[in-house]
Amino acid sequence: MNLRIFFDSITEGLLDHIKEPNTMLRQVLLHKEEFPSIEHIQAAIIGICETGGADKIRKKFYALKKGTSSNVIIADLGNLRPGMDELETCQRLKEVCSILLEKGIIPIIIGDRHSYDYGQFLAYENSGKLINFLNVDACIDLYSTEEFGTDKHHIHKILMHEPAMLFNYSHLAYQSFLCDPETVNVLEKLNYEAYRIGRIRENIKETEPVVRSADMMSFDLSAVRQNDAPGTINPQPFGLTGEEACQIAWYAGISPSMSSIGVYGYMPFNDPMDQTAGVAAVMMWYFVEGLGKKSAQFNYDDQQLTKYIVSLQEEPHKLVFYKHNISEFWWMEVPYPNKNKKGCSVVPCSYEDYQLAANKGEVPERWLQTHAKLV
Repeated sequence: MNLRIFFDSITEGLLDHIKEPNTMLRQVLLHKEEFPSIEHIQAAIIGICETGGADKIRKKFYALKKGTSSNVIIADLGNLRPGMDELETCQRLKEVCSILLEKGIIPIIIGDRHSYDYGQFLAYENSGKLINFLNVDACIDLYSTEEFGTDKHHIHKILMHEPAMLFNYSHLAYQSFLCDPETVNVLEKLNYEAYRIGRIRENIKETEPVVRSADMMSFDLSAVRQNDAPGTINPQPFGLTGEEACQIAWYAGISPSMSSIGVYGYMPFNDPMDQTAGVAAVMMWYFVEGLGKKSAQFNYDDQQLTKYIVSLQEEPHKLVFYKHNISEFWWMEVPYPNKNKKGCSVVPCSYEDYQLAANKGEVPERWLQTHAKLV
């Protein structure tokens, strides 16, 4: 399929102000007169902003200096032509992302509506695997109908999608005073993960295994506090700092499993100084920087792995952990509950998970949640 039919080219003259050498502009193949070739690229930028927000983020992103990951080849496909309604736009996004994913290309989506992540999710329908979905948002958009808008309903659509293609849902940076406690309870009953902003603030490194487990990330800029990112659909006085948002984007870049990301919710009319566009641009920069240092998938034969066995007094009697001596990433084995199915699943974890088992003799919550989902 010819991807060009889905896209408008980048606005003429948009990036003419960038004159300096060694900027990100020199690292990206742009859709101007000609549609860029997607052969031999690692990532593709897709804009879906009816408000012109994607172009404002582009202006900030392409003016940034190249990092150490200048070997990562990126194409900017331009702005996706919207459909007659949001659902049709999501279907177009699905088709484009499906083609990219089949070629091993990571879509980097810039969208104004957070609910566009439904199209990002649908792109995995033909992947033949269950998906781990990571959502970063101050709210948990789990309304069962579109009565309050599609941006309040999209997560419900993803969780309830048939045929089922979701293995795990993780939610980072929700704020308790913006979320119904019953909504959080629903996620917990489904053995999904939800992390309050306060918990992340205590130790942001604990988010790394969550990000490393995910196949796709949907990031609502409203998760970033208003002081750092005022230009969103739903700006909040509290939330992640810009630096913390960039740390999460870096984790996404180095993750061996992450195959698409979306940065959503940018509203330029709330951003007179283009401050939020700058935050989104630096997040993209850190993600690309991470791509150049992408870690390898877990491999039992890796000579850099150290194995740790922790004995427990109660079930499961022992836990098996692995540490990579160079990256310092941790994993743990979770055996299949069905005794007819031999073996185990190896999932990312943290050093804190190992310490909890080794020093306190407790089974990490991450182990319990994974074990319950493997039934």
